Amino acid sequence: MYQEDIELEEAYRIIEASTKGVTETEEKMLSEADGYVTAEDIKIGFDVPPFPRSPLDGFAIRSIDTKGATEENPAVFRIIDTEFAGDFCTKTIGAGEAVRIFTGAPIPKGADCIAWQEDSVGWDDENRFRTFENGTEVKIVAEYKPWENYSFQGEEIKAGTVVVPKNHRITYIESGVLSSAGIDRVKVYRKPKVGVFVTGSELMKPGEPLKPGKIYDANLQFLSVRLKELGYAPEMTGMLPDDSDEVAKILSEANDRCDLVITSGGVSVGAKDIIHLVLPKINAEKIFWGVRMKPGSPAIFSMRNGKPMVHLSGNPFAALTTFELLAKEALRKLSHDETLRNNMIYVTLGESFSKHRGRRFIRAILENDELHFPKAEKQTSGNLMSMVGCNCIAELPPQDQPYEKGDRVRIFLL
Repeated sequence: MYQEDIELEEAYRIIEASTKGVTETEEKMLSEADGYVTAEDIKIGFDVPPFPRSPLDGFAIRSIDTKGATEENPAVFRIIDTEFAGDFCTKTIGAGEAVRIFTGAPIPKGADCIAWQEDSVGWDDENRFRTFENGTEVKIVAEYKPWENYSFQGEEIKAGTVVVPKNHRITYIESGVLSSAGIDRVKVYRKPKVGVFVTGSELMKPGEPLKPGKIYDANLQFLSVRLKELGYAPEMTGMLPDDSDEVAKILSEANDRCDLVITSGGVSVGAKDIIHLVLPKINAEKIFWGVRMKPGSPAIFSMRNGKPMVHLSGNPFAALTTFELLAKEALRKLSHDETLRNNMIYVTLGESFSKHRGRRFIRAILENDELHFPKAEKQTSGNLMSMVGCNCIAELPPQDQPYEKGDRVRIFLL
């Protein structure tokens, strides 16, 4: 059901309900899976550690053989082997026997504890064990309990444990976890294909000689780069004229090829705001127009062929704000990527703010847990330069009283 002038929270609800996640999956090599979202629970096929493992450098022994051991009355052990991480001792430790062992090495059979190297004596001046007629031996000067300093097989992770759940984005951390689990291929969702377009016959590409009455485009550039930053490089991009037939043709093709189409410009009520004319020409259903937010209030959300299209204001900061708050929500739902969910926190104002002019969302800088603002006179919808150095968008609904230093406000981290 079509709606106008809705609350931001209602816009979220509509986008969430209308957008269906991508269902197609593919298998990726782990080395190429960074930024993809898992399409199934990924389980480890073995215990971690896969064998009883020494957590320190010392001596694998039987605890019963240290009963009553002190510095004055040490327990004496004959060293029968030395084992480093990566080795595997096949000997079984008997009464009065020890294996010198290093961190990470498998604990030999027969041992039920690891004595600290610091609890041993028997070194010569060159830090070597003394050799006696019956072999090399060490003296342990402390009593140990069964299973002391003993890492059991599977005590960290049991075989069959889910190490990375379904619908989880793979980052360098998950990549390391999966690699340590011996997994080199993962089943992931296909990344959504996104088309990004800007409308306006006044726009020119950077690098071209600027003609009278024209301006250089900013929106196509920053929207494309922002999508790349998020891990979803655009499939299609373009600068479109103020011609509803031409725009309809291109957006129809983009909708056929892409899972999400984002446009900037042409959403208000002016003579050149052509998106209203384009949508019926391509049999797209307009779901809502107008969100109670400034800047960016004329935003439109539409559907065609079961796919979402988000139409943003042409003013650069308005386009940025509605992309972060609306278009990114559609991308989150399509991709199953919860890292795209808006990160909202409450912070303390580090300065007062009163020159509001009805705007709800303000460029801001979060620094040392306090919120500050760029120069107030630059807080206009068309001014993107004042976003340089900003790392969040502050939500400051209009109110009768100025916002004072120390007030708590909500921000959206970028």
